Amino acid sequence: MHSYEAMLERDKAKRETKDRIHQLRVEVGGHVNTRLMTIKDLPEPYAFVMEKFPEVADLIKDIKLYKNDNTALWKRLGLEMVAGLYIRPLSTVLIMYSPKVPDDVIAVHELLHCAHDKLHLAEDVFANETMTFRASIPYIAKRYDEAWIVENYLFPFYYGVYSKQEDVEFPAQAARQKCIQIVREELGSENSPETETSGFDRFDFLS
Repeated sequence: MHSYEAMLERDKAKRETKDRIHQLRVEVGGHVNTRLMTIKDLPEPYAFVMEKFPEVADLIKDIKLYKNDNTALWKRLGLEMVAGLYIRPLSTVLIMYSPKVPDDVIAVHELLHCAHDKLHLAEDVFANETMTFRASIPYIAKRYDEAWIVENYLFPFYYGVYSKQEDVEFPAQAARQKCIQIVREELGSENSPETETSGFDRFDFLS
């Protein structure tokens, strides 16, 4: 009985996923503001991911990105809180409007999701997300400093993680320290995040 119910639930989930993908294809693909972007439009994010994962470079270079800045569209689709989305069944990336994060940073993040997916590196959603955040830091660091990466890129995600943990008394502080640690680990910085936090006091972190 339980197996049959589980099968029904899986079938229901598949139908809902299929319906959702169809909705995105129709509403985003058919929207007047949607613009197709390829490797010619954003060569650097593609090059970074293809160099990092040469075994799937041929797949990555053919990934299509669809950009749309219409906030009303994303709100209607329930995606107003995300800046980008990799749609696995379509091997397609959507880039939404973000006031802080530029298109190329969103693109490199989602293309890394695609590479991780093609290589089956992380089936777990949280593991995939953390892996992608880490892997993209060297690319972002070519244009932005540590403070920008922490505040605009990493902090929103890790604050969300720590704020859900009941044993964390100060989630904003914990998230900030974690973000600084991650950046310095990925960039090989010798400074300890516990003793060096210069530059972060000017930011109004959530508390």
